Amino acid sequence: MSADSQTAVSQRPLPALYLSCAEQLPSNSAGTPLLDRLLDTRLPPQGIVFITLQPDLASPQLACSVASELVNQMQQLLAQQGQSSTLSKQLSPRIQQLQRQLFRQPPGTCIELQLNTGLSAQAYRKLGHSLQQLRNQGILLICLDRTPEPHSRDDYHPPHDAYWRELIQQWVMEQQWQQAIKQADATTVQPGGTDALISNASLGLMHAAFALGGLCQPQRFFGYGLDDQSHALAGFGWMR
Repeated sequence: MSADSQTAVSQRPLPALYLSCAEQLPSNSAGTPLLDRLLDTRLPPQGIVFITLQPDLASPQLACSVASELVNQMQQLLAQQGQSSTLSKQLSPRIQQLQRQLFRQPPGTCIELQLNTGLSAQAYRKLGHSLQQLRNQGILLICLDRTPEPHSRDDYHPPHDAYWRELIQQWVMEQQWQQAIKQADATTVQPGGTDALISNASLGLMHAAFALGGLCQPQRFFGYGLDDQSHALAGFGWMR
């Protein structure tokens, strides 16, 4: 690879992802680790941040098994949003297991950022926007949702549902409309109800992922089977 090609690769931001999978994961998944199929092998992530939603949290919680400068940076970014955070030295078992299924060799730094449900769409987007810069630092950002088992279409829409594509297209059009009229007054009611509180975790995570991806349509949809019992992982990728 030429020096110019290496520079172009190194300057490319890592994707931002929205993933949904079951709470209980199979102990093993066959084949190539899942995200190795999706990521550019010339640009391995230097760290991973999983963003999850938990009910009844008083403040955001950062979990990381090893001390990391990335934790300090994320605390500062959260503080800039007016949110103090607590620290945990233990990743959840689900995150530990999922790492092994997503990567052949997980990065040394893995952080779980747990947010509370019940924030506004605007708050989730502001948080996503504040973390977006980490993509240019070699950090893979993953909004991780839970696929409820069982579930009805009224309370959960899987990533392949046309509901999400239509909703994200609506958000994109709203953003374009705002830019066209140069709406800068923060006190003006935003279209799409971005000040309304969100109780649905999937919707909150999708707002965050939309902002992480640059407020545009995702460029990739993907889905992988994890075992022969219909357990699967699916999601969207903002690749640029």
